[in-house]
Amino acid sequence: MLLTNLEQASSSMTIKAKYYTDELFYWAANIIFYKREINYLQLELTKAIRNTHPDTVAVKATKHITQLDSIYKNFCLVEPELREQVLLLISGNTFVKNTTVREQIEKEQKMLRQKIKHSEKEYICLSNDCYNILYECRPLAIA
Repeated sequence: MLLTNLEQASSSMTIKAKYYTDELFYWAANIIFYKREINYLQLELTKAIRNTHPDTVAVKATKHITQLDSIYKNFCLVEPELREQVLLLISGNTFVKNTTVREQIEKEQKMLRQKIKHSEKEYICLSNDCYNILYECRPLAIA
């Protein structure tokens, strides 16, 4: 019973740091996924440019490749910020106490949350457009 109470007290004393760290790791995993998807889309759009005749498709695809590159760079810029924030939330192998999570850490977490949310929205909209372009470029089945 005493051990359970200590575990509960300990975990409640570090709940902010754990929540923020979980959020940071989740974002980092998503960034890895998005960067892979961006590489895939850029490759497929490049193939579409080479294999299609209409200039309008090539112009759209080229524009989207540039936009994907910009989003990729944004994700790369935020990755070190995520790592720095994790280092502020973990001391040794344990989470810092709630009292150690200063206002600056909370502000940084909020700012990172906004950056990630913005970049994710940009990526999702743009990737949908990219898949539409790729759909336009698909080879038509011969009946």
